[in-house]
Amino acid sequence: GERSWKEAIPKLLAQLVENEVTESKVIAKHFVAAAPIEKFGAANLATEAGAGWLDLAKILALSETIVPGVPAALVEVNAIAVTTRLMSENRDELMIQLTGLEAMSLMVGARFVGLVAFAEAGGIGAIEIAMENHPDHCLMQTKGIRALASGIQWPLDVQSKANYNPAKSLELTKTALQRHMESEELSQAALDSILKYIQKAKLTTEAAAGNGASLIEAVLAKHPNSVQVSSLARQVRDALTV
Repeated sequence: GERSWKEAIPKLLAQLVENEVTESKVIAKHFVAAAPIEKFGAANLATEAGAGWLDLAKILALSETIVPGVPAALVEVNAIAVTTRLMSENRDELMIQLTGLEAMSLMVGARFVGLVAFAEAGGIGAIEIAMENHPDHCLMQTKGIRALASGIQWPLDVQSKANYNPAKSLELTKTALQRHMESEELSQAALDSILKYIQKAKLTTEAAAGNGASLIEAVLAKHPNSVQVSSLARQVRDALTV
């Protein structure tokens, strides 16, 4: 299938690097140059090409053990900025938004330089828009919740570069939890994030605003047999009553 031939690409690239035909940074540069930004007249072609490029970006971002240097080179040649551009140009296309979010996460990885590139490329804004435009897609909301909550741990200067607004992230998280309460995975991610917003960003009032307290009780009642959800819900409930 299409995915299988894409997954074979890192091995082919590794052979080219080993034979000194090319270098990791050159591969990354050509890959970014091939991004389907404003290159297709037909919307359906642009969508298919964009989703394909992002899917391959995910594969290359995980290729360090096969083609050393390529994942870091992707960040260096602004692949994250290209990703946010593709997401911006295709806001209504679910697969581009979801694959774009996943690709950015993989390209950032554990690299601080990747985190800075993500911040400067408007990654947070792209995730916020994806969540706002696709509220009914549970997986999108779950991944978005986790990505936004990671910003709590960032240095203040990186938060500033990213225009990171923890209060907005909290509100998006509460909205997603209200809509997708039946999902145990999303509920766990949301409760864990809400707890972080309360403890680290001191957003207790914002967490309780609206139907905050009753929302937590509803989640607790929805998943009585989930140890993780029950534990997190009780921790959030306790934090709201302090």
